[in-house]
Amino acid sequence: MTQQYPNDYRGWYYLGELMSTFQQYEQAIASFDKALQLKPDKDQPWYNRGVALFNLGRWDEAIASYDKALQLKPDRSYALTDGLQCA
Repeated sequence: MTQQYPNDYRGWYYLGELMSTFQQYEQAIASFDKALQLKPDKDQPWYNRGVALFNLGRWDEAIASYDKALQLKPDRSYALTDGLQCA
């Protein structure tokens, strides 16, 4: 999908989801980053980027991603609780 529609953030987002499922976190982060370049106002890629960063032990970056998800969607309480796990 990313080859056919490289400017559609959803393809990059779903590729990131797939990579996370297979614990390929660096590739997941790269895919979420591409999705966010295309649609920086979407909260879910920011949250899932945080999860991938958390799984790599990159706490400060994970917190920053969770914070961004919360800025975009303040009722995303699990981003707050996941961010607290990094502290």
